[in-house]
Amino acid sequence: MRPKSNNIFPAFFSNDTVAAESVNKNVQHYRDIYKTIDAYLVKYPEIEQLAHEELKTLCKPNPTRRRTPDFTTQNLFRAVLITRLERLDFRSAEIDISEKLTLQNFCRLYKKTTISFQLIDQASIALSPETWQHLNCFFADRMVAEEKINVDYIRSDGTVVETNIHWPTDSSLCYDVYRTVDRIVNNAREAGLGGVLRDFRFHVGKIKTLNFRINQNASAKSKDRKRRYEKDYKTIVTRTEDVVIKAEEIIRRLTTQGSDAAMVFALELSRYLLWMKKIVDVARRRRNGETVPNEEKVFSLFEPHTELIKKGKSDKPIEFGHLLFLSQTREKFITDFIVRERSPSETAMLPEVVERHEHQFGRKPKGIAMDKGCHPGRDEMDALHDEYEDEIEFIGIPSRSNDFANEEMSTYQRFRAGIEGSISFLKRCFGLTRVNYKGFKGFCRGVGLSVFCHNLLVMARQDLSSD
Repeated sequence: MRPKSNNIFPAFFSNDTVAAESVNKNVQHYRDIYKTIDAYLVKYPEIEQLAHEELKTLCKPNPTRRRTPDFTTQNLFRAVLITRLERLDFRSAEIDISEKLTLQNFCRLYKKTTISFQLIDQASIALSPETWQHLNCFFADRMVAEEKINVDYIRSDGTVVETNIHWPTDSSLCYDVYRTVDRIVNNAREAGLGGVLRDFRFHVGKIKTLNFRINQNASAKSKDRKRRYEKDYKTIVTRTEDVVIKAEEIIRRLTTQGSDAAMVFALELSRYLLWMKKIVDVARRRRNGETVPNEEKVFSLFEPHTELIKKGKSDKPIEFGHLLFLSQTREKFITDFIVRERSPSETAMLPEVVERHEHQFGRKPKGIAMDKGCHPGRDEMDALHDEYEDEIEFIGIPSRSNDFANEEMSTYQRFRAGIEGSISFLKRCFGLTRVNYKGFKGFCRGVGLSVFCHNLLVMARQDLSSD
């Protein structure tokens, strides 16, 4: 059984014994941040209790050896927080925790100086997206109760968070299909299943060359290069179609073989099969001159949940990921975040933001500010004004650029502009430019971890500035 915490540990932040005047101001501030965050976690043990319920599953239910695990769920949860507060990958987090006494103290480590990166990874995966949402809601409720944040007036905005994919083209996606089938087959052969798969041969190098040549000639002007482009495009699509047919036969043979190893590889390949078929189908249709809607496209074989989103940015007109919609107080505390596998239109977000706010805090906000892209339309806005007339003092959403000339609307938009800085902060310092977690649940897990750590840091800085 993995315990929640240890009752005995050395003096917390023992490096504070050094005279304050001999410590660099920035170093002391760094320590104070972690001391303040620790104080919140101690003050609200429900936070670590929520994490404990999921992290305790990392231990075997009926271990054969009677021994106490080296690390408690408290150690693991705090190590996961450090990965995002310090913006570290798991291997770097293992090293930094070992080398920095402040991080060791924060993790409450007393048996060992660090936690292996594999265990930090497992702990990160064990914490579900729903848990991060609950943790953030609980923390927001406590801050409201302490009157550290005011949720009567909020600002909301959306931003695109990218998934961990390469720029998708038909040829590169076909190459992904080809090399994935080849990789799984080679792994199966190394596991002793060569006899079942002896009839299958793949020429990955040739497909890689085709993909490279297609990318070179995609915007060619000369007739010779255009002809080469058309010929290579046809070849790569045809060969990938053949590989997908072979993949179905490979799955059938491995399933028929029936061993545990064969079933593992059959299951891995079958998970990709549907997306492989869609990729080849889209490539074939586009080659035939058909316009394929974005909803029918697959933008990554490995992250098939990825969406193509156009936010109208001049420097980045097309982005691949999901829309993250945030609600924030004047104190920069993010009270709510919304991520959907199929991102909704920003013009439909106002009623949902108000409803979720009322569900969490028991009342609608007195005022809400959003940017022009969230305006639902004149008729819909009039209906919402009538619906919220007795409860919401203002809805600051301009319908056109000329509305900014209005002094009242200009005031609302100056208030709304504060969330732009927080979005930039989340992307620069908490890794929300691109989430490297795998799958949609992993994507939501990464977003939830970043938002929760952001709020911890915001409240810690607020406390330190008020001292």
